[in-house]
Amino acid sequence: MKTGLIGFNYLTHLDLSSNNITRIQGLEGLVSLDILNLASSKTVVIEGLLALKKLSWLHLSYNKIEYLQGFQDL
Repeated sequence: MKTGLIGFNYLTHLDLSSNNITRIQGLEGLVSLDILNLASSKTVVIEGLLALKKLSWLHLSYNKIEYLQGFQDL
């Protein structure tokens, strides 16, 4: 993982909304994540979403997403 999210195996909710985060990566280790809020974060690139097997709620509105890893063939 390339971010500060190492060791958060039991994290179930993550709210990074309303930030100036342009690239989200390193989500693969968040194996217990159920809720992810990235709304209004100026996000352009998101990597690792497909690894979040327990994710049931994802909020991506008001971003400028150009690339979602694993979803490019849809």
